[in-house]
Amino acid sequence: MLGVPLFFRFLVAILVVQAATAALTLVAFRHDTLDLQLAVAALALLTAVLSAFWFSGLAGRYRQQVKSKMEARLSRERQKLKTEKEQRKELAREHRRVRWRSNSRAVLLFGGLVATGGFLMLTQFMTLGLLLVSGAGGAVAGYLARGRVGPGAGELPVDKRPPLISSKQENG
Repeated sequence: MLGVPLFFRFLVAILVVQAATAALTLVAFRHDTLDLQLAVAALALLTAVLSAFWFSGLAGRYRQQVKSKMEARLSRERQKLKTEKEQRKELAREHRRVRWRSNSRAVLLFGGLVATGGFLMLTQFMTLGLLLVSGAGGAVAGYLARGRVGPGAGELPVDKRPPLISSKQENG
């Protein structure tokens, strides 16, 4: 009964119980003796108990199949979420590494500009040295402000940007 749907399993069980009940009822009505009627009643009770166990077994098997299917599905989803989580971790790790590299390069660049400006001031090129130091300070301030606001700030979303070629220019 592996390939038989559950509906047909229950249908067969119900038909067997009904046939047994009908046979017992016919036997009980044909004979009027009390002993025979008590035996038929005992057989009817035994049939009811056995059919209850049969239905319970069918339902338990169905419940176990549903449970194993759900566990397999949940296991696949759990594995999928685990791989997505690992991908997000790897992406975050790569993002931190790239950010650290760009920050370290910017620090070296701005530090080099300030050092060059200081060297120029020491060698009596005051105007050029002050210009270089103040420019580096402004660049650092802009870099820090851009980092606080976030990338893409102040830009229009893609769907709100004006088209590069207007329809008037295309037609004319």
